[in-house]
Amino acid sequence: MSGKPVSILMLITVLVLSYFSVRPVFIKGYFPVHDDTQPARVLVMSEQLRKGIFPVRLVDRLGYGYGYPLFNFYAPLPYYLGSLFHLAGFSLIFSVKLMFAFGVILAAVFMYLLAVEIAGSFFAAAAAVFYLYAPYHAVNVYVRGAVGEYYAYAFLPLLGLGILRVIKSSAGKSDHRIRPVLPLILGLAGILLSHNIFGLVTLYLLIILILYGLYRQLRKKGGCHLMQILMNMALGIGLSAFFILPAFLESHFTRVAGLSAGSNSYDLHFISLFQLWDSPWGFGGSVPGLNDGMSFKIGKLHLLIAVLGLIRFIFLGPKNPKSAAKKFLVPASLFLFLLSVFFMLPVSSFLYRLLPYMNFIQYPWRFLNISLFALSLGIAPLFYNMKNKFQAISAFLIIFSIQGVNLKYFNPRTVHPFDEADYKNPVNLKFTISRISDEYLPPGINIPQTARDLPGSSLPATPEMPVYELTGTTVFKKFMVDKKETGPVVTKMAYFPGWQAKIDSSAVRVVNREGLIALHVPAGKHILELEFKNTPVRFTGNAISISSIVLLLYLLLVLPIKYILCKEPDPSR
Repeated sequence: MSGKPVSILMLITVLVLSYFSVRPVFIKGYFPVHDDTQPARVLVMSEQLRKGIFPVRLVDRLGYGYGYPLFNFYAPLPYYLGSLFHLAGFSLIFSVKLMFAFGVILAAVFMYLLAVEIAGSFFAAAAAVFYLYAPYHAVNVYVRGAVGEYYAYAFLPLLGLGILRVIKSSAGKSDHRIRPVLPLILGLAGILLSHNIFGLVTLYLLIILILYGLYRQLRKKGGCHLMQILMNMALGIGLSAFFILPAFLESHFTRVAGLSAGSNSYDLHFISLFQLWDSPWGFGGSVPGLNDGMSFKIGKLHLLIAVLGLIRFIFLGPKNPKSAAKKFLVPASLFLFLLSVFFMLPVSSFLYRLLPYMNFIQYPWRFLNISLFALSLGIAPLFYNMKNKFQAISAFLIIFSIQGVNLKYFNPRTVHPFDEADYKNPVNLKFTISRISDEYLPPGINIPQTARDLPGSSLPATPEMPVYELTGTTVFKKFMVDKKETGPVVTKMAYFPGWQAKIDSSAVRVVNREGLIALHVPAGKHILELEFKNTPVRFTGNAISISSIVLLLYLLLVLPIKYILCKEPDPSR
């Protein structure tokens, strides 16, 4: 048996083995994680989609009920998926569990698709399990509940697959059309829409790749794939522009700057080299020093297998594959691994101060995602120049040793019974859950200290101004007011660009009063309307994303043009 049947069999093997990494997710009940907001986010996203609102930016049952622009800033892709499960009829908690499991398994599938193009099906299966069953992957799922981060981790191999195909196409070894390199576009968009910080790290790494390609061009040693990478990057960024443009340009209207200060400052969360080799498993948090309550180990077995791959690559010498992609793979993986380790250590602190926005990374140990990606590809030489039966033996030794050693980490600390109504309780949503993540509220707004301090309505009635709510949705509110005297009215709605007001169908100015929407209302009975609309930034982001979708469909379906501008020089000439 060889070729496609083996590839399909190995992919099925990976999917079967992936099941054991997510089986605890589906145990009856629910398990606590650091970011215990996931059911609430899926719920409020579902509510907005059910009303026909897309893209979802504002939600009204988080942010203490002030109206919270959560998905204008917090990467929304996993929650769109979880909401689709919920809208399809699954219960809220089961939809969240499906969202969890889908992101975990996606990492194995996309790594398999990347690795199979590098060194065949047996290596692909080994690399997929190697990537899936990394201890830090278990930390993200069962300790931190960092859904966005491990979705971005899943999309990273897809981006790598696109870059690999660009390199192959520029060497004249594959189709030059856009379809083969579609993973680059979708992988980058997936990362940017899954996790802001991982997206920032990815863009910095792509800049390094671009600079390397530019260097090769200047040295006339090839690098013609540079233009294609840039063009596909532009499309990937364009697809996600509806989110990343306002997330970047409108963040100063929120308290997000506080995320990188105080106990979240990057300089408090560097780790030591020994912690990468071994650190105790736990369900606590990251703290200054070496007494962290969670583990940052790469995995001893992961490191040992990767070292064996590097040794075999060195000793193969002239017997190394002639493929440029394979020759480039191990040095590139080693560089990527060492770079990611460097950024986790205190010695790199000067770059966090020097490079724009690096302080928003908060926790340098997030670079473990990059380390694991690099190591997964770095084991490829263990499969170079080997007969199929030896490749199969190597693959199964790696697969079952990695899973056997690390499966124990893919379990929650505890599972407790739950009542889904608790997760939908308005007070829990507006107060308990909101306190976990309220950084996207405007500066200066009053933060309720108890549930009794929550705003009761968007426009409270007073003896001087009786109020009758006529229509109330997240993005449009209509009131009848009877103002005794002309003067300002301060709502209980968070001020954010895009809110517009009308009194008796005439536009009036909206101002920011200590983080709340305020406006001038004349005496008498009036119809007051408040509507959340797109700002120029959001309109531009939406337009770029729509244009990118249209262009991508055109390139795929209508105009299968050659998407390459040059070919690598023939080294034999």
